[in-house]
Amino acid sequence: MDIAKIRMRLQAIAFSCLVCATLSPAQALAVSTADTADTTTGDAPLPMPKSSRRAQSTETSGQSTAPTDDTVTQKPKAANINLPEKSSDHGFNTEDFMQQSSAASGSKKKIIAPVDESDKIFVRIQLTVPHSTNAVHKLVAYPYPMQLPKARKEILDLSTESTALKDEILTSGYTQRGTSNKPYPFQGWRWQYAYHNALKRAHADEPSVISDIYPFVRKMMPYCREEVRRINNIEHERTERYKRLAEEYEQHGQESETEATRKGYVPVPIEINKLWRGHFNIGEIKLGEGTWWITGTKKVPGITYYWQQPIEVVKGESVVCELTEDNALVIEGGW
Repeated sequence: MDIAKIRMRLQAIAFSCLVCATLSPAQALAVSTADTADTTTGDAPLPMPKSSRRAQSTETSGQSTAPTDDTVTQKPKAANINLPEKSSDHGFNTEDFMQQSSAASGSKKKIIAPVDESDKIFVRIQLTVPHSTNAVHKLVAYPYPMQLPKARKEILDLSTESTALKDEILTSGYTQRGTSNKPYPFQGWRWQYAYHNALKRAHADEPSVISDIYPFVRKMMPYCREEVRRINNIEHERTERYKRLAEEYEQHGQESETEATRKGYVPVPIEINKLWRGHFNIGEIKLGEGTWWITGTKKVPGITYYWQQPIEVVKGESVVCELTEDNALVIEGGW
């Protein structure tokens, strides 16, 4: 770089210092940068002295400058807003069961304390089913309906046709007599119930010789047909109850669970620990006032029962919930 260019740059720097004395720091920096750039040769501007940079940073931090056309205004950052928690698969939010602060607004949900033991009502659960040998129970009282299990196979109607009935009566009354005590009896337990009920109503004795077989079959026919129709109707009602409860769960299951949590209600396990008719078939618990669903299974060799029986618990009254084959929602196995 020759001496003439150096002299011109020094004059430009001196002129910039005079101008900057009367301008704001931001404007002075813009003028100094523009004047010191060599547009003809493309050389970079000389760096600003450290003392000038310290002075500029001190001035800009101590005072705010008015926005100009050369400055770009930035948008303020969004505030950190705590959005409400989304509902979980269990049907309630965290705020439904976490205690709120004293400064919480009145619009938030009010949390109800857990139910005191003195306010709970005595409830007895009684299982009345004909099969109790080597039984395994698993029962829980829920303050809301539960999702129903899917049946593994469709329960078909027992046949009422004459040919089928004659063959079944002949087999049960003579060919395979005495097989009703097996886990999977002939034609299942529904046919066994129909046959033995018809046998009692007809006041008939099972044949011991071949000559008595066909008179016995003819006598049993009308009674067996009536019993089969009655048992088929029970299964139809069971299917309808299953559908209604499944719809109720889909429509109101999460709402019921949220309300139960707000009240402080939790599921209560039921221990079947009392004897009745020679078997452990009775359990006793205490529940809060309201609607509860006695839910669970009883498994015996060859058959499994599933219940979800609603009960209404009223203060000052003892409640007995009887679980039977008729009010079971699902029955699987040798049924």
